Amino acid sequence: MSRSRILLFIALFAVIAAGQRLVMFEFDAIGIDPQLAQTTATLLRDRLGDQGFLVIVPPAGTTVRSVDSAVTAASSLNAEKAVIGSITRLGAKYIISYKLIDVASATVGFGDRANIGSAEELDLATERIARAIRERRPFVQTSEIGKATAAERSQTAALSSFFLTTGYTFPAPHSIPGDPGVMLFTIDAAITYETPDVLAQGVMGLRRGKHSYHEIFFDLLVHRMFSRVDVCPYIGGGVGVRRMSIDVQTGQYTWERRDASGLAIIGSTGLILFRTQYFRIVSGVKGAVVLTEDFGTVTWGSFNFGLSSPTFGPGGSVDAPAPCIYGCLGAFFLTGLIVALTT
Repeated sequence: MSRSRILLFIALFAVIAAGQRLVMFEFDAIGIDPQLAQTTATLLRDRLGDQGFLVIVPPAGTTVRSVDSAVTAASSLNAEKAVIGSITRLGAKYIISYKLIDVASATVGFGDRANIGSAEELDLATERIARAIRERRPFVQTSEIGKATAAERSQTAALSSFFLTTGYTFPAPHSIPGDPGVMLFTIDAAITYETPDVLAQGVMGLRRGKHSYHEIFFDLLVHRMFSRVDVCPYIGGGVGVRRMSIDVQTGQYTWERRDASGLAIIGSTGLILFRTQYFRIVSGVKGAVVLTEDFGTVTWGSFNFGLSSPTFGPGGSVDAPAPCIYGCLGAFFLTGLIVALTT
């Protein structure tokens, strides 16, 4: 589409919008100061004007509570559209309900509600309500970066968790010199970022095996969560880096240390039990293909199990008792020390 056509389309759209005469009635105040409801209505009138409506202010003292009364009052003011609504306080939050009425057909063309956490968010809420009315779409779909209410941020904010798992890794076809052993003991610690449907992990771990084989790794994984209750399967994958070392026998009494580093491509699936609790049981399997220059392509399969504890919730508040956090950290470092001394 050419630029001239786009400008013409915008101009025509503005003319149509400007031709819509809309009357905004006072909000019904339920459990709040009526002055706050009047302030909200005034803010919304200004925002609707910014959206291209020709906003009509009803005469002082006009009381509208129903669609029929709104249609009658709007017809007397020669308005094409009318907006009615209410503000209700429920605990610490405010609920703004609103309806857009088509005067000619005496029907509600659009309606929704907005939840806000404080009176200070009324300016932001009315800006988005006006856009929602203009575009006929739900309030939640008008959210943008920096323009989400506190209620929306608390619903979408993620939890930070600490995962501690241990298990065994099984080398599949590989090119590692020497024999790393058929099973390698592994211990992993992960810091996570968790939403209701997505689990992102930064995993750091250690593997130990025969002939002083050890591997230090760091993975970035993203998983899709399939449940919001206590039994939650997940599946995903990601990428990581590996640092591998092994002692290779070069003579009857001589050994040589061989090292390699590489990029890992990982697939992961598992199960989280007691997801809604402080302590969770975690189990899973992983497959990884590690691309190294010195050892060639190395393939791993592993099984892990362990514990997880939510640590920080929305806004940084601590969701788990301190003993849960320190207990997991202490167990990780103690187990790592035991592994280092005994393998």
